[in-house]
Amino acid sequence: MLALELKGRPRELELVDRTQSALDYLHHLYEEVRGYAAPIKLDRQTCDVAQVWRGAWSHLRLLREEKQIELCEETSGLKLRCDVDWFTIGQVFRSVLENAIDACPDPGRIGICCSGVTLDGPPALMVTVRDNGSGFDHESSRKVFDAFFHQGQRHRSWNGNCASDC
Repeated sequence: MLALELKGRPRELELVDRTQSALDYLHHLYEEVRGYAAPIKLDRQTCDVAQVWRGAWSHLRLLREEKQIELCEETSGLKLRCDVDWFTIGQVFRSVLENAIDACPDPGRIGICCSGVTLDGPPALMVTVRDNGSGFDHESSRKVFDAFFHQGQRHRSWNGNCASDC
C-alpha cells in the first residue's frame, strides 16, 4: 500500500522495494528455523542398504579422483534389505564416506562391514565404516560430536582387515 502512495517517487519506491526484500529474506530464515526445529519425518521403505552406500560412493567420484581409494565391502552374506528412509540414510553415508575420503592417505582404503545385531528385541543391521586414515587422539575423540568441532590431525590406523576390525 505504501508503494501505491509513493507512485512517482522513485527514491522512496526503491526503499520500499529494499524493505520488502529484507522482509522476504527474514521470512525465509524464519521458515528455515521452523523447519529445522520440526520433527524429522522419515519416508521409510524397504531397500537394499548396499545400493544406498554404493550410490553415495558413486556421487563422491570427483572428490576421490585425486586419490587412489578402494572401497572394501564385507557383508557376511547378510540380507541387506531394511526399512529405511533411503534419502536420509544416503545423506549419512555420503557424509561419512566424504570424511573417510578426506582422512585417507594415498593410496587409501575404506571398509564397510555389516553384521547382524539385536536392537531391543528385533534383529537389526549394524553397518561399520572404517578407513586407514590416522584417526583421532583420545582428547579429540571425546569432542567429535560437539557442534563445530574440527580435527586437523588424526592419530589411528587400520590394518584393512574388515572382518576382524568390525
